[in-house]
Amino acid sequence: MKHQAWNTTVPNRMDELASLSREAEGFMASCGLPERTRFTAHMVIEELVTNCIKYSFPQGEEHLIRLSLQVEPAALRLIIADDGNPFDPRTAPASCLDCSLCDAPVGGLGLSMVRSVARDFRYCRRNGQNHIELVLDLTPTPPVPDAASRS
Repeated sequence: MKHQAWNTTVPNRMDELASLSREAEGFMASCGLPERTRFTAHMVIEELVTNCIKYSFPQGEEHLIRLSLQVEPAALRLIIADDGNPFDPRTAPASCLDCSLCDAPVGGLGLSMVRSVARDFRYCRRNGQNHIELVLDLTPTPPVPDAASRS
């Protein structure tokens, strides 16, 4: 795959998440990214942007969140930046992924899933902004074997 990039900025409002997801899907589909990668990217974007909206701006003021998707030869790079309160999502306590849903503690499950799917997950605080960068492998969806190959 050739290098392609998409950038957008959205206000820190939950009602912006559906539009953001549609636009990101349009970009990823136009690049021919595998369905599995697109699904994973949606989960990551929704988790990180939702956390940003809910927890980075407790004062309730409108702020902007920047999202960048960069298609590389074997990976999708996601970069999210905001000027909210400092928060390194890599340091959030790991959730119990082996627990039943009833036994799992509240909080942290989404970030645990993000950590589990990212090949690389970085955070830095620079110029008063949170910068989250993660890399997803471009793993194609395995083909469904036809009847002849199963015999």
